[in-house]
Amino acid sequence: MDQQPAPPVRKPIPKALRILLIVVGVIVGVPCLSMVSCIACHKIGPLFGEGVGETKANEVFGPALETMTPEPQAKAEPYDIDQTIRVMHAIDQALQDRDGLEQHLQTLAMQDYRGVAPEVLESRTEMLERLKELYALYGDEDDHEVLFADYRKLFLSVASNLEGSFGIGLAVNFDPESLRRQLDELELEQEEQRRIRKQVRESEQRLIDSLVHYGEVYYKYLDEWDRLCLARDRAYLAAWDKQWDKVLEASEVAMELAPNEREAVLLRSMALLESNPPTEATETGQAREARELLAEYIDKNPDRTAPALLLMGVAERQAGNLDEARLLFDQAAAYFPKQADYLTDNLDAYRQRAFLRKSREGRRVVELYKDTMLGAGYFSPDMQLAKYYRDQGDTEAMREKVLDHFSRRRAQRQLDYIISDLEFCYDFLGIDFFEIFPEEFYLDLEYNPTLMGLGDSINLDVTNRSSTTLHNATLVLCIHFTEMVRGDYETFMAPKVAPAIVAGKSTDFGNLEIKYDLFGRRKGVRDIVECRAVLITNEAVVWVDTDAYKLARVSQLAQEHPTMSTPTEGLAGLISQQSIEKLLNTAIAVTDNRFSDSTNVEMRLPKELALLKPIFRLATDLRDGTIPPAENLIQDGEIRLKFDGVPGQATKGPEGLDLLVDTAYGSFLFDVTRDENGKLKLSVKPQEAAPEPPAPSPGS
Repeated sequence: MDQQPAPPVRKPIPKALRILLIVVGVIVGVPCLSMVSCIACHKIGPLFGEGVGETKANEVFGPALETMTPEPQAKAEPYDIDQTIRVMHAIDQALQDRDGLEQHLQTLAMQDYRGVAPEVLESRTEMLERLKELYALYGDEDDHEVLFADYRKLFLSVASNLEGSFGIGLAVNFDPESLRRQLDELELEQEEQRRIRKQVRESEQRLIDSLVHYGEVYYKYLDEWDRLCLARDRAYLAAWDKQWDKVLEASEVAMELAPNEREAVLLRSMALLESNPPTEATETGQAREARELLAEYIDKNPDRTAPALLLMGVAERQAGNLDEARLLFDQAAAYFPKQADYLTDNLDAYRQRAFLRKSREGRRVVELYKDTMLGAGYFSPDMQLAKYYRDQGDTEAMREKVLDHFSRRRAQRQLDYIISDLEFCYDFLGIDFFEIFPEEFYLDLEYNPTLMGLGDSINLDVTNRSSTTLHNATLVLCIHFTEMVRGDYETFMAPKVAPAIVAGKSTDFGNLEIKYDLFGRRKGVRDIVECRAVLITNEAVVWVDTDAYKLARVSQLAQEHPTMSTPTEGLAGLISQQSIEKLLNTAIAVTDNRFSDSTNVEMRLPKELALLKPIFRLATDLRDGTIPPAENLIQDGEIRLKFDGVPGQATKGPEGLDLLVDTAYGSFLFDVTRDENGKLKLSVKPQEAAPEPPAPSPGS
């Protein structure tokens, strides 16, 4: 056997050429550009025999070419720029998602090209024709897959280092003439390795020409899409701040840029309705314009009607047509689970625009967009109905619709921004929402890293200190990682769904593996900054937090509110007068410790106090700091407190005791005094300066 000459020393592939190779591979999905990729992969010698011929090439490429060829039209129809960008990226990404050339071509053949700009399809079809020519010249089918695999490895190794404005695509700058010169220089350096027929070289050159042409087309439509995003994002940010006049201006610009635009139509309709006085809804041009826009939207987008039906319901409610409004809200609720499926698509535009999550403002854009897709926040038909029922005084129906909302979101398995959903409930429904499950503060989250913090999982438990058993419980963790902007988080569903969270017991929700990619960096257990949780059950949807978080948060809120110098007046606005009277007549039990000069103090307070999210502490001049309760439970319709280690003299002598209550609405201070029968009870105490609350323990 003749010994092959040693190959020349391999030189690094020029950066510009690497970009070209990536671009070619992404755009085309070809198994290999015979000469270009073989040189890049340092293949030696001829790779082709007689080729498989045009018949086989037509058989393999025919379906994709037929699907991509734009149909002739009598007159030009407006294209959809969002759909155009989506399909361009889908074709680019198909190279990464398939194992072989024929599977890749099947993906191209199955794409929905409706609404795509004809110029894009024409340029892609031209490139595919050039590839078909090369395919016909390949030696045999095995070569196709081997070369495809080699090229795919090269693509994935280099493409991972490129980041454009829209995923991995042509969002890089390159000079076609410079690339051609570098290609010629590389070919000259490796001339001894080139034994490829003239016909192959000509086909490759035509392919490169079509690539350069497509690059120009790509930039043209990417620039158009960026202009649309600029106007649309402005409309989202204005809607977040309820600047409805700015929403109207920005949405009009977006709709002029893209006749088939969807999101701007919804934002404009929302702005027209929200800036419209409800009592005049049937008489103003704003309401009529909103109805017309939504009717046209539904006609053009029969597969994405849910948010438009929701807004139509708002319009009908404003006009006083309550039965029609309720029907539209019900219909929207039925369709949102289908709408939510679009968010699972890796080609969703906002998934590709990941940079938006790098700022609080960008996060607002994504959140409002997802609200329209998920039926969350303002776009929740259940929440709109809950408000309707509350206005009608039907609190039971209101409660059921709130639970329906979260039950639907759980069934969709799309729980993004669920914290914002809960905050919307608090703002939208106020104290009525708290009254669904007033014992919320008596559910405790416990999470601990497995394997002493060395693993990638955390163990999850929920302790129920309330007197109510909750059923069919799903725990959703909301985790804030390092490098996230303030207020951002990622949701994770606990691996176990609990049939019941039994009153007075702890429930295991399993071990949850924490692995999350944030801007190209892997986040795990050691990257958790803060962890909260939402519990979705048949009876209620509630926060579940750690003790340390509750203490820090309630203490912060209490300090933000003015101190209540007259607790009875402050409490009267929050709980019933009957509960205040019961609170002030609380009987206090004292038990002496046998082996020390201290006592245990027990109190039974009205359960209604749980609505205030209270943190209880005892204070006495005989001891530095305050005493937290050793036991704080809800049983038999009462809050049961037990304080251990209280100085005995404080319950017997003149020094006395003070009960401090920090709540989310302010701080209250009560004096422990004796009534005419000598029994200890609480009395109002003017509050000058309450002792500072203890700081959370390190690492909590």
